Amino acid sequence: DGERLVSGGTDKTVRVWSASSGRCEHVLTGHTGLGIYSVAWSEDGSRLISGSRDRTVQVWDTDNGNCLLVLRGHTNWVYSVAWEKGGERIASVSDDNTCRIWDANDGECLQVLENTREIPADFEVALAPCVTKDLSGKSGENLPI
Repeated sequence: DGERLVSGGTDKTVRVWSASSGRCEHVLTGHTGLGIYSVAWSEDGSRLISGSRDRTVQVWDTDNGNCLLVLRGHTNWVYSVAWEKGGERIASVSDDNTCRIWDANDGECLQVLENTREIPADFEVALAPCVTKDLSGKSGENLPI
């Protein structure tokens, strides 16, 4: 929304900041791993997601700072998360060489895309509208499905 910023750190917290004042509005706690690797706002700004070394994706309410969902299923740390345009689905990529597609409302894992090669740690995930199999990374490679 241009008025707030989000950060994730090695202290296992996600922080929501006021862009105008620089003050921290919320400290979101719940991750247990060594750090937060990825955060992303929902399109409407009402929720955000975080991926962590604790192997989970967490969905947060940005108004009150409450954790709405904890998405479990990855067997290694999560290093990239993304919202689908419209906010109905979430994608997460893990060091377990999988990409998972989640229902953003109830946390159900809708699909697991497995890669036979190691996914690079600088890989970022994105969901194309209405297409659950359109995934690519900043490393310039497509994720084979």
